[in-house]
Amino acid sequence: MVVLLQLCLFALAAFTRGRFLFGTHLSANKDNPAKLEYVARSKGTTTSRHIGITQDYGFSFIVRRERWYHRIFKAIGLATEVQIRNEAFDNTYFIITDFPNHLERAIHSGILTGELQKLFQLPIKSLHATHGKLWVRLKREDFTQPDDYFDRHRTILKSISEHTQYRPSHQDVSQPKRNAGYWAFLFLCAHAGLLTWGIFGGLPTLADNIEMLDRGEWYAQTIALGLALATVWFLLIVVFFRGTSWVCWVFMDFILCGILGIMLSSHFIAREANVHLPQPAPTVYSQPISQKYCVLECRQRCGKRCTRRSNYSGNTDAHCAAHSRPAVMQRYKQSDPICRSSASFAFRITIRHWEPQKQYYHFPTSATFFDSVSVGQYVNVPVNEGAYGVKWINQDEIR
Repeated sequence: MVVLLQLCLFALAAFTRGRFLFGTHLSANKDNPAKLEYVARSKGTTTSRHIGITQDYGFSFIVRRERWYHRIFKAIGLATEVQIRNEAFDNTYFIITDFPNHLERAIHSGILTGELQKLFQLPIKSLHATHGKLWVRLKREDFTQPDDYFDRHRTILKSISEHTQYRPSHQDVSQPKRNAGYWAFLFLCAHAGLLTWGIFGGLPTLADNIEMLDRGEWYAQTIALGLALATVWFLLIVVFFRGTSWVCWVFMDFILCGILGIMLSSHFIAREANVHLPQPAPTVYSQPISQKYCVLECRQRCGKRCTRRSNYSGNTDAHCAAHSRPAVMQRYKQSDPICRSSASFAFRITIRHWEPQKQYYHFPTSATFFDSVSVGQYVNVPVNEGAYGVKWINQDEIR
């Protein structure tokens, strides 16, 4: 269940980013379906805006202002780009495409060069094209402009579309043998998925009570796995994109979010592998209960990001026994306003540790199990060896 929820997080993030990369996030204008737009808002403020048009027989390309890392990748021979033999233009813009021959022919006409320069004189971040759509990402200063303000943008986009129309055929030598752009989008989606998995992957683990016993060894294993996966991923980027114009974008995205996503998500990849891959049967230890205690946890919302808390712990029957808990809760609800909002008991048990060098082991449990055992009674603890050699316990299996 946990791994399924984590994979859903990964898929959701990858799908969301894919929508933006392939242009499916753009919606058509009700009055003119040829006009496309996307507006993102948060708390009543516009945070992102894209303006575009529909087109026929387009092909994928991206135009950005050239950055320092573009020049580095070109200098070391990892990246190539469309060249028009205009030094000022080549040093100002970086063009990413799988159809460099066709785009170079279109740019050499002179008209397309002028249209691109006019477009980038406007406050935009980048130009994006797919087979059926052409759009720009706006800068913040134009986020709140009315729709008719962007008629000039769309006029330039229409001209660019007319000069880049392309009907690929098997006879066209400029048609790429391998669509690197498609693979680039998949890599970028994977980076987003891995980062989301790494940040939020711990939430589904709340659905189980699996605990890795040797934390130091566990973290060493996950760091080693993360470094190995990041190295393999880097090599895949070089293999797939070396000598293309996509390598700059994919590699910088790998540095900015891919590495962090792989290192964080490797913790959960290793966790599931250590638990679910083949391993010896667990060793069952019979250990005595040393202590039982409960905590009355009270919570009260005090705003959108504010929660007040009060906790009251005890280890006697007067506080924790099943017949005493309703009266204890009622007493604290009368004396503590926080408990009137929300109050519940949490239960923990302490047992003698099965390893001689350690004294005690603590674990949370349900009210039913808590009420069914007493101090001095023995419980069975199944300790699993782990597929990676890191011992683990499913606390729900303690009986």
